Amino acid sequence: MLIVGSAASRSIAFANGRSSIQWEMPISSISAFSLRTRMDCAINSFCRAVSGFSGQYWALSSYDATAHTGGGLYLRAIDLAKVGYLVLKQGQWNGRQVVSSDWLARSTAPITPQASRFGGVSVDYGLLWWIAPVDPARSGADVSNRVIIAAGNMNQFLFVVPALDLVVVNTGATNDSFGVTVDFVVRELIPAIRP
Repeated sequence: MLIVGSAASRSIAFANGRSSIQWEMPISSISAFSLRTRMDCAINSFCRAVSGFSGQYWALSSYDATAHTGGGLYLRAIDLAKVGYLVLKQGQWNGRQVVSSDWLARSTAPITPQASRFGGVSVDYGLLWWIAPVDPARSGADVSNRVIIAAGNMNQFLFVVPALDLVVVNTGATNDSFGVTVDFVVRELIPAIRP
């Protein structure tokens, strides 16, 4: 597993394990109370199953005190990397199935082709996951050619590349260069380490 951060100060904070990052989950249209209850339960269950997970919390809306599910889940970079590792290992943690591998396969499969562009990279969309091809000459529908991406507010990214046994976490502090991170990972980093 490889973890890469874009800002030196974030890398230092990540290394000493004290930083928190904001992580976007673009599902704010779902009932906030119901979602908060379910998500708290799911996150707490996940955190109990995955060792060393700590400090996660939901930011609350300033106008109605409900969970800000469109960008208010705070995780440490190392914990986000654990989420990526769980996806990489098809839902298993230390030999135990923590998340359904079938659900992960369905949620990370492209549903909307060419849904957007992050920088110069065309991405498909699954169920709350973006999908880019490892090799742009091949289809991202091919499971062995997928870069699975979770994109968060303020330039927070999680990249999972099963074909390379790779997890990359990027932390940031602004949305100014949102596509630059995807460009770097997909067009520079992955080709540099691909066999």
